[in-house]
Amino acid sequence: MSVDLSSGWNWISINVEGEDMSLDGVLGALESGTYIKGQEGYSDYYEGFGWFGGLEVIDVEEMYKLNLTAQDTIEYSGMLVDPSSRPIELISGWNWIGYLPNFNLDINDALTSLGEDAIYIKGQVGYSDYYDGFGWLGALNSLSPYEGYLLNMESASTLIYPSSVSDGLAAMVHGNSNFSVLEDSFDYRKFEFNGSVTSSIDIDGIVVSENDLLIAYVDSEIRGKASPLLFPLTNNFIFPLMMYSNDVKE
Repeated sequence: MSVDLSSGWNWISINVEGEDMSLDGVLGALESGTYIKGQEGYSDYYEGFGWFGGLEVIDVEEMYKLNLTAQDTIEYSGMLVDPSSRPIELISGWNWIGYLPNFNLDINDALTSLGEDAIYIKGQVGYSDYYDGFGWLGALNSLSPYEGYLLNMESASTLIYPSSVSDGLAAMVHGNSNFSVLEDSFDYRKFEFNGSVTSSIDIDGIVVSENDLLIAYVDSEIRGKASPLLFPLTNNFIFPLMMYSNDVKE
């Protein structure tokens, strides 16, 4: 596998397994790595020594937040994981999950094994909510290899990804495959944290259209942008706004 990464924060996962799954083994080709954290630990990179900290190995079932000082590439060789034979046990609450398939999947296909136990999922640039009787809806409409996700569960469950691309039924029903939550000019990777707000606009004399844009600011600095999304349960436009910060209290 060869994964191109950007300077700043990258939410990553690995879907191959080799003999050496240590940080130095998997991330050894990186020249600009500084810090990596998972859900239960982290490590720093020390020049001339390598990675050191409470996080020692990469687990394909988990996602990681990796900080780089410059653009770089992860290069690693191993056997592709068979998603259907690798169930991921989830707890009630937050789970940092990796993505095991080697192809993109519509979110409703990728997470179909969860049924109605799931509440919310977010990636680095988008999120979706689960609606009983309907499925997943939001700016995050597909899951992709090498990306990492934060999944909130109502109760414990087991995630089993499909081993092959489905017939695309979910994609035809729920659509939104061309939705873009951020413009290219916004550098979300310089921020460590993100949070989401699903908004509707109610201003006298203002009619929301698909060409509108909702922008979040902190002291005149742009911290997030969202285009409107037609919410099929109400037939009204909503704005799935992802906002970014380096301060959890901001």
